[in-house]
Amino acid sequence: MKTLMIEDRVYRKLRSVKGTKSFSKLLDALVEESKSIKKAKLKKYFGTLSKEEARQWEYAMGEIRKNFRVRI
Repeated sequence: MKTLMIEDRVYRKLRSVKGTKSFSKLLDALVEESKSIKKAKLKKYFGTLSKEEARQWEYAMGEIRKNFRVRI
């Protein structure tokens, strides 16, 4: 078990939404919800390119990398 210090205004916000849950359970639920939201936001970008578009991007990036020169 660990002790956390939070600002009074944050404590009041957490207390107002915790209901009958413990603070640990509330924070755990909030973290899991945050992870789910982030995953959902990222998922909307997966599969947005067709295979042909992805191949063209890969080719273009390969050409750029091939022509890249480091200057010292």
